[in-house]
Amino acid sequence: MSSRLLRSLALALGAVILAWLAQGSSAHAQLAERRVGARFVDGVPRLDVSVADFASDPETRRKLTSGLPQTLQFRAYAYTTGRDEPVAVAARSCRVVYDLWEERFRVQLASESGDRTISLGTIDEVVSHCLVAERLPVGRASDWAAIRGRRAYFAVAVELNPLTPDTVQRIRRWLARPQRGAVDSDSFFGSFVSLFVNRGIGAAERSLRFRSQDVEVP
Repeated sequence: MSSRLLRSLALALGAVILAWLAQGSSAHAQLAERRVGARFVDGVPRLDVSVADFASDPETRRKLTSGLPQTLQFRAYAYTTGRDEPVAVAARSCRVVYDLWEERFRVQLASESGDRTISLGTIDEVVSHCLVAERLPVGRASDWAAIRGRRAYFAVAVELNPLTPDTVQRIRRWLARPQRGAVDSDSFFGSFVSLFVNRGIGAAERSLRFRSQDVEVP
């Protein structure tokens, strides 16, 4: 291969890398921001975050009361400011079925505290259990030890009925891991760009994504 061709390939590759980095940097800046409560306890951030407004959409409420199974997924990713790979992640998944005869909701909830099935009387109770997080831990102290003194933020993804067939099962398996919260090479949660920039249209029936304010890691 000639030196001229090698230089051309190197320049082309460099242009692709710069474009990718610019895309990621722009995406971090452009993602809508919401204020999130974040307090570190024993080296681990505890989040207070509500996405109850996600269920205020008339079509979403109609689906949740239709009697057909519906899935709500909530994920909170932690990122070092300016970096593309997540530090840690927390997740929960709700399978909601409204019993038209009993007029009650049956909710199968997979969360950080384990799996459980509950019966709820109103859609507002469903929203409270599935779309409101209080003191939600994100990762482990060891995940955060290496970035003490740096800035970080949390990016939240909420989805109604993800269309990827195995997404719910993969979240449930991840939640069952002894060291859940940590992100490793086998994690399916992906990078910021893949999750918040390059999501294909139709990945879920409805979705919401936003980021928190920056916080300092103590």
